[in-house]
Parts: sequence; C-alpha cells; structure tokens
Amino acid sequence: MAQLKTIPFLWNVKAVRLISEDYTKKFVMGTSWSILQISCTFMLESAVNQTGELRFGVCQGTVDPYASNTCADFVGVRIGNAATWTITAGPPAYFSVTSSTAAVRKQGTTVTASAASTTMTVGAYHTYRRSNLVVRITKGSPNYSLLSYCSTSAAQAQTDSVPSTFLANAQAATPATNVSAVLAATNLAYSGAALMDSVNVSWSGLVPIYIDRIAVVRLG
Repeated sequence: MAQLKTIPFLWNVKAVRLISEDYTKKFVMGTSWSILQISCTFMLESAVNQTGELRFGVCQGTVDPYASNTCADFVGVRIGNAATWTITAGPPAYFSVTSSTAAVRKQGTTVTASAASTTMTVGAYHTYRRSNLVVRITKGSPNYSLLSYCSTSAAQAQTDSVPSTFLANAQAATPATNVSAVLAATNLAYSGAALMDSVNVSWSGLVPIYIDRIAVVRLG
C-alpha cells in the first residue's frame, strides 16, 4: 500500500512513497473535461542503477488502477519500459533513462503504447532534487492526444523543482521551466466510455519512488 512519508531534508515535506504499486486520487471536475493537464514532482531513491516503469495518467475510479489486471481505462504516459535508470554520480547525482517516454492506454490487461522516444532525466532522493513531469491529455473520438514534458538534461535533473516552478508548469500552455518536451503530440485510439475521473501514478520498480506534489488543471 502506498505510504505517506516525511522527507526531513525538504523542510519536512510529506510525499507518497511507492514500491511496485499505485496511487490514485479522484479530481474535483470528475469526467467534465476535454483537455486536462496533470503534473507531479518526483525522485527516485537509490544510489545504483535501477529498473522499473513509471506510469502517470488518468483512470476510471480508484479501485482498478494501471497495475490491476482489471484496469479501468488508463490513459497517460509510461517511462522506462524495459530500460535501465542509469545513475550518474554528479554531483549532485541523477538518473537518466533512454528512449523512455511513450503514450499508453490500458484496458483490463491489454496495453497499447506508442513508440518510445527521448532520454529523460530525474533527480535522486539522496540529493533532494525533485523532477517535474507534466502530461496533457486531450479527449477525442476515437483518438486521444497526449503530450508530455520533463527534465531531459543533467542540468535540469540537478535543479530542484521548487513549488513556484511546479505551479507555473502545471498551468502553462507550454511548460518550459526546467523541463523540455519528451513526447510530441501523439494520438492513441480509445474506445472506452471516457469516464476517467482520477489521477493515477503507478511504479513497477522494487526501490522507492517519491511523489511529493500532484496537480490537475482543466484547460478545456
């Protein structure tokens, strides 16, 4: 089960700690949206190379998220599929994962994903550097369009995503503060009931990942 943990070196910030599990939360606008921008800040707890897949998107309800075998209509991005999160010592240390970001949907056990592209970087927990991930989802019939932004360089991963940066990117038409495009506008066919009303963070790795902020902004 996802744990809420205090991170003392970040001024006692509380964060969701995930180890091979999901975190879900319903958002207030329910299904009344056509364009949604979801954002989070996160960091990976390890000092060595790791494997794991991070998924960030929306799903139907909070009972059957991405990792469930009865997943209820997840649409979002995945990062790190069959790839290694390679640590660079720095200082400060950070991780990079190559050809890593893809648009993805899941219904039940069926996963459909676009081709992965772009090297992404992420801060390491022991260096207290949080990276910002932003995903924009546009409803369509039948295609949904997704695009995403995150850190892609050493300099971006080595810079902490502070609250003001996080909030600016969460609301921006083109997020640009300490992030770059990691997924150009990508269409995914979707034939479900379009009842996605919850944000879903899913992590398959066996070392902890920390999510300390999540924002959901309706752009249309």
